[in-house]
Amino acid sequence: MQSMYHSLNRDSNVPGEMLTDASQLQAIRDSISLDMKTATNDLYNYVRLKQCAQQNETDLLGGLVKIKIYQDDQDDTSPVVEEYYYKIDDISNARARYPISAINLCDHEPYPHVEYISDYENMVYCKDTESINQNIHNKCSGCTCPGVCGDKCSCCLLQENKHCSYDANGLLKPGEGVDDKIFECNMNCSCDQFCNNRVVQRGSPELVLQVFKTMNKGWGVRTLVDIKAHQFIQEYLGEVILEAEAESRGDIYDERGCSYLFDMAGGDNKYTIDAYRYGNLTRFFNHSCGPNMLSVRVGVDVQDDYVSRIAFFAKRDISAMEELNFDYKYQIYKKMKCYCGAATCRQWVQ
Repeated sequence: MQSMYHSLNRDSNVPGEMLTDASQLQAIRDSISLDMKTATNDLYNYVRLKQCAQQNETDLLGGLVKIKIYQDDQDDTSPVVEEYYYKIDDISNARARYPISAINLCDHEPYPHVEYISDYENMVYCKDTESINQNIHNKCSGCTCPGVCGDKCSCCLLQENKHCSYDANGLLKPGEGVDDKIFECNMNCSCDQFCNNRVVQRGSPELVLQVFKTMNKGWGVRTLVDIKAHQFIQEYLGEVILEAEAESRGDIYDERGCSYLFDMAGGDNKYTIDAYRYGNLTRFFNHSCGPNMLSVRVGVDVQDDYVSRIAFFAKRDISAMEELNFDYKYQIYKKMKCYCGAATCRQWVQ
């Protein structure tokens, strides 16, 4: 298939509006990146955006946008600055519950192509792992709770703490999921879909998230709305592979300076999720030594220690425009320079 993006053409005839102050550029960038269509009126009036490519039914095309800044508003013949950047309205191509935009204000690197997976039911399985998808439901037993479950639910009793890990609002209770796996109710349970022990399986909430290019960490993800502490944010999705294949692919990814592998189980691991070719926006979550998210292993429709779903929850209140990050916790032999900028930065991702 032909590449989604064409090379940048600085002579392309993309019109722009006159700007009288070059210092306004950063403010415009911030405003546009918050919401391209409803940017603050005072700033939006400075610039006209033109999409150079549109989405169609078979491909996802990025828009090349150009901003022109002029010395004064009387002379529109010689711009002082010409800025180009890429912006995509929806990286999921309408597969996700809501549009997920991507924007690059740093350089001319286009958004990398990923086969987007919208939910757990669309996870990709290779020949060696397809049995997980076909037979795993036979291994789970369900509770007999009427309606909504409480701490006496048999699913909650599977957990180390012997009680439900979520409160009545579906928020992760403080301290839960840090070291131990969480078990949610499943397809064999008698409780209804509104049970407060069915948080991750209900899918991602309607949060407005955006993939963006960072200055020194590659692509990242930020929220465009406030997120409550302990709220479920997103689930890590991709291709399920065996540990041996993960080790082989990991060596290749390490040479490239990136990796999208996430083990399903802590310690003795059998299955790994690889989000390099197939995945969702969680593949772009960056590391931080002082993270605002917690990764939690969750059991849904299965009580197998080797099979878990990986969910991300907010560790604290997260403000709009904050980057979302978690602690990669790399093993000591697999360390790389850290650029998280946290006050508690360990200098190395390990």
